[in-house]
Amino acid sequence: MTTKEAMDALGVSRKTLYNYAEKGLIRVTKYLIPKVMGQNNWDKSDVLALLGQGLRSKDKEIITYLRVKGNSQEANAKMLEQKARVLQFSAARGVQLDNIYEDRSDSLTTSWGERPGLVNMMEAVLRGEVGAIIIDTKCRLTRFGLEVYDLMFKYHGVKLIIINQVLGDPYYQSEQSDDIAKMLDQAKIDRLGTEPSQA
Repeated sequence: MTTKEAMDALGVSRKTLYNYAEKGLIRVTKYLIPKVMGQNNWDKSDVLALLGQGLRSKDKEIITYLRVKGNSQEANAKMLEQKARVLQFSAARGVQLDNIYEDRSDSLTTSWGERPGLVNMMEAVLRGEVGAIIIDTKCRLTRFGLEVYDLMFKYHGVKLIIINQVLGDPYYQSEQSDDIAKMLDQAKIDRLGTEPSQA
């Protein structure tokens, strides 16, 4: 969002807007597109979250979706860290979560048997019960094709808030590599009819 858009959305002065940024309530970067090159780009998710009422809709829940791969000690620790980040992000913006959905699977799987949390969450979205979803990174939801989810969420009036746009955590980066390797392996099986690798 441009500075004017953020100011209008929040109904605050330029000085107050910059104070929010200094306090870490709104992330701000620089636009890299020609027409607004170098101008401040105020994170839309943070602006909406700061509004409170921008997320809270009548009779609709604000939820989060958490995911790690497996049940190892490291995965358990990462699940706790992920939950803590989401709760801290929400609390700092005066947002109370109504429901938490969790899964322990890779990002490529979507079946109920392996990702019941995702399926149950999507059913709640389709029933019109959800107003906003807060996630740590987009790959918690899906590794590829986030646009499809985003389009569905918009159709059902659901705001998707992504806390971290960059995968800085080595655990997430390793998980990404595993998912890509799995996808390529599956593509090889489908194309050549070969057996999956045992690695």
